[in-house]
Amino acid sequence: MRYRIYKVFSVVLVLSILFTAVFTPNISGYEGFLAAVFISLTVLFCPIYCLYAYNIGEIMVYNITVKRCESPLGFWAAVAMYLILSIVFLFMLFMLFMQPYT
Repeated sequence: MRYRIYKVFSVVLVLSILFTAVFTPNISGYEGFLAAVFISLTVLFCPIYCLYAYNIGEIMVYNITVKRCESPLGFWAAVAMYLILSIVFLFMLFMLFMQPYT
């Protein structure tokens, strides 16, 4: 059950990149659009995964499962790491979209 969210995220990521590659014309700046799709999916995935991990009481970090009842500090540190990663990617996404206008 816990690996299902990784599989769903992987499938959505691969399908979005394939749809982007098919429906986007071959023009300059194409790589930026693919990066924007990847970063936006990561920005959406990290908070959703944190909510999921909070509900089940465990989170996976580098193939190590940290349980909230056994190590509360480690669990909340991992949640904070995922949320900080999401905020950094959100900033990168903002900079990627604002780059053509500067």
